[in-house]
Amino acid sequence: MGSQSQSTEPDILVVAAEGHIDVQASDGFFDEIEAQTAGGTTKVVLDCSELKFISSFALARLVRLHAKLKEQGGAVKLAAVTGLVLGVFRCTGMQKVLDLHPTVECARAAFRSEAK
Repeated sequence: MGSQSQSTEPDILVVAAEGHIDVQASDGFFDEIEAQTAGGTTKVVLDCSELKFISSFALARLVRLHAKLKEQGGAVKLAAVTGLVLGVFRCTGMQKVLDLHPTVECARAAFRSEAK
């Protein structure tokens, strides 16, 4: 499981999730995001276009991160969720908790429109 961070906007962190986020990978993955948001960034877009699997443990970490950022006026938005991962989100009702967008750009645009 790898991740890459990128951002073209100073207040939105884009993180690309790749492969599998299972119990073993979850802590490192989310600890890295939390470290990057410690400087005050409260808006995170998780690019799931290359994500093949997410465990229930990782879902719980994702929800905790979202709740923490929401308390600070931000959120986590998911982009390009497909396949098995989309099925997991639908089965667990996560699409009611987290915003799902078809692309990273759509997720960024949603943050920009909320700021207006």
